[in-house]
Amino acid sequence: MLKREDVLSLGYLAKAKFNGSYRGMRFMLEKDGEDGLKVWAWPEPYGFDYTQEEKKSCTVTFDDEGLDQAIGWLNEIYEQVKAR
Repeated sequence: MLKREDVLSLGYLAKAKFNGSYRGMRFMLEKDGEDGLKVWAWPEPYGFDYTQEEKKSCTVTFDDEGLDQAIGWLNEIYEQVKAR
């Protein structure tokens, strides 16, 4: 299960994308406009640019609550994939 400390701060995300992986799932977080945070998830082994159809995404608010929602969403996606 991903935790808040597994993802970099909002200060970092305001300036750059964050890429990570968790037990076979890759993910990316990036600022989306002025007040959004876009979250992507896809299966390993390939990076973002080389994975097309299998990507899932959601957008949350760019604040602490949104970051918590993003982490919760990533954990939900992981559980769905793991259950297959």
